[in-house]
Amino acid sequence: MKSNNRRLKVAVRRVLGALLVAQGTLAVSPALAQQLPADSLRGSTAGRPVAQADTSRSLLDRLLDVFEFDLNQPAVAQRGAYPTRLVLAPIISYAPETSWGLGIGAKFLFKPRGVGADTRTSNIPVSFQYTLNQQYILYSGYTVFFNHENYLLRGNLRHSSFPQLFYGVGNNTPSSNEEIYDYRYTVLEPLLLRRVAGKLFLGGGVRHVRVSDVQLAPQSLLLDNSGQPRETGALGAISTGLETALTYDTRDNVLNAQRGTLAEVTHGWYGQQLGGQFRYELTKIDVRQYFQLATGRQHVLAYQVFGYLTSGNVPLLENGALGGGALMRGYYEGRYLDRNYAAAQVEYRRPLTNRFGVVGFASVGRVAARLRDFDFQGLHPAAGAGLRFKLVKAENLNLRFDAAFGDSGGTFYLNVAEAF
Repeated sequence: MKSNNRRLKVAVRRVLGALLVAQGTLAVSPALAQQLPADSLRGSTAGRPVAQADTSRSLLDRLLDVFEFDLNQPAVAQRGAYPTRLVLAPIISYAPETSWGLGIGAKFLFKPRGVGADTRTSNIPVSFQYTLNQQYILYSGYTVFFNHENYLLRGNLRHSSFPQLFYGVGNNTPSSNEEIYDYRYTVLEPLLLRRVAGKLFLGGGVRHVRVSDVQLAPQSLLLDNSGQPRETGALGAISTGLETALTYDTRDNVLNAQRGTLAEVTHGWYGQQLGGQFRYELTKIDVRQYFQLATGRQHVLAYQVFGYLTSGNVPLLENGALGGGALMRGYYEGRYLDRNYAAAQVEYRRPLTNRFGVVGFASVGRVAARLRDFDFQGLHPAAGAGLRFKLVKAENLNLRFDAAFGDSGGTFYLNVAEAF
């Protein structure tokens, strides 16, 4: 993005103010819309006595309580039911794709009736943001655990109006290609998984993606001389398919893991049988591992390897997109776009005090039209560093500020929870 360098220069001045805001505000974002660690809510579990108020809790803990609403206090008091809570909070975030975003979020935290302490907390979050780039984003990434975690329901729901920058398709598109690609985007993706052994889950579901109300400049790269689209689905697309998923997850905390492994593979078949317009297949591979390097203050080394592979008649926005606030930080999301995408990152996390910490990270990635086109010569590098402020100690939940640089400049990110 052309103004990224200017924004990066003022980032250091802004982050100090943002951290002060965080002390009085529980920020909620799409990154927060993931499952919480086991038994993460304050209060008792089923069958245990209700804990008395802790008068030693900090001022920050008490400020955070302003945003929490207990929905089943009589049941908790009378029969030791697990607390059901609704959390409401404002949203403050920044990313180069959106600029500053403001909004409101709600998070419903509960355990289904009759489950025990061996079942992690379920959550259904919803957030709405409006950004300075005149974008709006409605998002929910929900996770529901059933009794003994024998079944797991998770998925994504998103609807947005999202003008963004487009640079063309390929691994070497120049910055001079930059143009605005304006569209509405809807995703529905429910997945039901069955625990087959230990922390291994197998299942599937349906994924529906709709791209509509596309607006392009008359001389857009996506249009030929006759005004017809050069890329499949560039003027709009409907994709509906069946997905299978295999997940192995031993992380101690899904929002800020210090130990454990996540290995996940999903594969989707898309066609006209369920109402889609295009026939293609999409495979995603995501492997993450976390190592605790020291006791006492918890130093963590983590890595992630990610693959995004397609075949068939793939719509434009179903291609792999390099960049963003989670993987390949330092690049605008979709800066490089093509049918296949592979990337890897490593991050070192070091606490400084009970509240503050620092991180350093590096990544490489590239996109390609065909698998045989992947090579080391075409890799795009990125590196950066960040500050962390612990919003909720019990959850190990951080506000993160990252400054990152790619091969064409730098940018910064302000959000809640770790990038991976």
